[in-house]
Amino acid sequence: MKEAVPNWFFPGTSREKAREVLKDTPEGTFLVYENVNYFSLAVTVNGSLQAFKVLRDGAGKYFLWVLKFNSINELVDYHRTSSVSRTDTVYLKISVRALQSERKFQSLCQPTVKAMYDFKPQEAGELGFIEGDVIQVLEKTDENWWRGKLNGKEGIFPVPYVQVIEQEV
Repeated sequence: MKEAVPNWFFPGTSREKAREVLKDTPEGTFLVYENVNYFSLAVTVNGSLQAFKVLRDGAGKYFLWVLKFNSINELVDYHRTSSVSRTDTVYLKISVRALQSERKFQSLCQPTVKAMYDFKPQEAGELGFIEGDVIQVLEKTDENWWRGKLNGKEGIFPVPYVQVIEQEV
């Protein structure tokens, strides 16, 4: 039986492609990519990509620094709880594919609503909208007021003014 390919492995990917894939991801999001003769581990650190060449000794063991592993899987697992960097504290938290799946799941869990009427804010912290606007629900504060986001602005809005848009799963 063939082993499944780990969700953090991106064969045939360049450093530039890794940078693109990891752009705007949280600290510790990572992937491993394969170049012609070696593997590299790319991780988001302080908002940018940091890449580590995965070295291999004569016995076929993998390593970044001194500690050696029988497989890249073991190396990745170890660096989930031990820093991958010698200069910063950087843990491998979530693979980029797992993050993408989590974000997709969260978008399904956070409903969107469509404005049935115009709403002009009366107080600070209220979110104004016009009929037809689609609002992302961030929190169902209570039965009459929810917190949402529209065009980069967040605020509370009256539930009776909107209709939930059914999500397709």
